[in-house]
Amino acid sequence: MAQPDEIKKLPSMEYRFNIQVVGEESGINWVGDFVYMRPTIGARSQINALSVRFNSDLTSLDPQILDINYALAHLRITLQEHPEWWFDSNFGVDLYDYNVILEIYAKCVEFERNWKSKIHGTTDDTTTDQDGDSTATDTQDTTKFRRNAGDK
Repeated sequence: MAQPDEIKKLPSMEYRFNIQVVGEESGINWVGDFVYMRPTIGARSQINALSVRFNSDLTSLDPQILDINYALAHLRITLQEHPEWWFDSNFGVDLYDYNVILEIYAKCVEFERNWKSKIHGTTDDTTTDQDGDSTATDTQDTTKFRRNAGDK
């Protein structure tokens, strides 16, 4: 296990970003600043528990719903700062626009990929999803939300 001094030498675990995206269903121009924090083991546990709660522990849910529920849980736990509209939308749950969630999640995934590349010196685009399966983590991976949401 890394010692505290060794942890301090790691690249920043925090990522500040902003979005400006028009909702594909609502037509609303969503603009805001976010702060993402890489999830610890405890945070990953919270993400998985929240995802299961969103899924009502059902295994027969449509894969699109499973994916979006995981993204919503991930964002709920890892976004440390966000615009008021994100809070008011119940951390994305009450939005109508998949593309807004996709945009935010894609930025977080891209940061994760870049962070791991700095540590491991690779451009490996795989990670482990909520089920422990290997999955692509580049921004192309997030297109499944767009495709599953009925976008072209």
